Amino acid sequence: MKSTGMLIAIDMYNCKEEHLEDSKVLSQALFALAEKYVMAPHDVQIYKEKNDLDYALFIACYGGHITFHIYPDRGYVGADVFTIDETAEPDAFARAAMNFLDPDKLKVTYVQRQDYGSRKDMKPR
Repeated sequence: MKSTGMLIAIDMYNCKEEHLEDSKVLSQALFALAEKYVMAPHDVQIYKEKNDLDYALFIACYGGHITFHIYPDRGYVGADVFTIDETAEPDAFARAAMNFLDPDKLKVTYVQRQDYGSRKDMKPR
C-alpha cells in the first residue's frame, strides 16, 4: 500500500520570547514560510487558550495542515506539519520555522502516515 503522507512532530523548548508574544505576528510569519515552502496554505486561525496567554495556530493547507501550540510563559512550542502534497517541502518548512523560533532544545519525530511497517506501536488497531 502506498503511503499517504508525512507527519513531522516538533517539540521546541526555550524558544525566543519575542517570537511567541504576538500571535498575529507569529501567524503571519509562519503563513509566509508555508507559502515559501509550497505547503499551499489557504487559511490561518488563532485560538486563544482558557488562560488567554497560551494559544494555538492552525494553518489549513491543501493536502494537509500545520498546527502550532504556543506556551509563551514556558517558552515551549509543539508543532505538527502534515502533507500528502508531493510538491510541498515540509522538511524545509519545519527547518525554517525552527530557525525562526530558535529553541535551545528540540525533538523532531517523523511519522509516515498509513505505513503498516514492522513497528507494532504504529500499526492500526
